[in-house]
Amino acid sequence: MHGRLGSGAPAPSPECAGEPGPSWHELTRVRLKAELYASDVYFREGWAALGERFGGQVAELARALALLLVKPDGLVSGKTGTILDFAAEHGFVATAFATPKLNGARWRELWRYQLNAATLDRLAVNDLIMPGGTLLLILRDERGSNLPASVRFQSLKGPSAIAAQPPDCLRKRLGQVTRTLSFVHCADEPVDVIRELAILLRGGDRDLVFPKLARSSLPQSERPELAKFAQRAPTDPFDRAKALQSLRGSLERSRLYRPDMNWLLEQVEAMEQGETINWRAFHRTLDECGIRVARWTLASVASHHIVTDEPGVAKLIPPLDHRLWL
Repeated sequence: MHGRLGSGAPAPSPECAGEPGPSWHELTRVRLKAELYASDVYFREGWAALGERFGGQVAELARALALLLVKPDGLVSGKTGTILDFAAEHGFVATAFATPKLNGARWRELWRYQLNAATLDRLAVNDLIMPGGTLLLILRDERGSNLPASVRFQSLKGPSAIAAQPPDCLRKRLGQVTRTLSFVHCADEPVDVIRELAILLRGGDRDLVFPKLARSSLPQSERPELAKFAQRAPTDPFDRAKALQSLRGSLERSRLYRPDMNWLLEQVEAMEQGETINWRAFHRTLDECGIRVARWTLASVASHHIVTDEPGVAKLIPPLDHRLWL
């Protein structure tokens, strides 16, 4: 039997080689998400791969786990310790971790159902931020909440809009800089845990991590390696004023005398005045002029001075309201 989401017809079932599909109500309370994920390659693949290892316990396992991804900007600024401390304070314990690398295709798939509302400038800035190493944390909720672990952690994370973040949420604790420099991502619901595991863990990584998902805690032998991430000293590579100063210095030291240089300097002056710019054109012109600027300097400047969302365009799947699970 397939679970129902509210009223109406049963939610669709993914085609998993004739195997029983999920009871959707155990995995998501968003009907549209069930409809989209029923044909989503990564959800179907994750459901099947976990089913091969855990049989009929996949939904129960997914409900017990929270999935957190410390993004490259979170790693470079030393946020892992704060994230793990926050998790522990709220009753979450690490059971497994991995270090998958993001590329353009992978991070686009991760946020496939939200990026339809992003501007092309925002995608270009993400191409600066996302590529590289990450830290994937699998957490178990030890407090025995009636909420799935992912849903409870999502409610603690806080909204992406900085002005709306309550003082006790994770994002406020991390000191989120901008919409694009947010340091950490977490799966919203059990259904997202399954899909995102399939995206982030491929081949050998999946073979290493999947057997560890049912553990109650991280064994002593693996804790020193995770501690290395947590011990990285916090830094602040995303200071807007310093980044703009560094960018201007790179332009002025280039000693190029051409119209393009004047235009670039005009754009820097506009950003110094707090204005948004056409980032893709600016970045392209930097490259054409042969001006090299540090990646995180560019990411910091750009994230403060772009339009992030297309006006009037809604995300295919909006942020989860965790009250749907109450």
